[in-house]
Amino acid sequence: MADPVTAVVVPGFLGGLVIAAITVFFERRRHEVPSVVLPHRPLPISTDVINMASIKVTGVGGLGLVAMSAAVALNVPRIFEATAMGLGLGVCMAVVLIARRSH
Repeated sequence: MADPVTAVVVPGFLGGLVIAAITVFFERRRHEVPSVVLPHRPLPISTDVINMASIKVTGVGGLGLVAMSAAVALNVPRIFEATAMGLGLGVCMAVVLIARRSH
């Protein structure tokens, strides 16, 4: 192991594999049936997950926060739909306002 990163990563990875194997071994040995089985029904993701209006865009840090909020908005379907609808309707309104001002 020539470099210090390898000296840390390789033993950490091997230790993680050993701990995972021990955990799987002991979990398979237990044959307990849970007393109450509840169906898993995840709640829908709320559109309140992200509120970009409160982000102060100052410098590179603010730009990074805006980029992260955009990444979340692209990956959460309801937020993406609302953002796309707002963008589309905003462009339509801008075209209407420009057309009215030019006449």
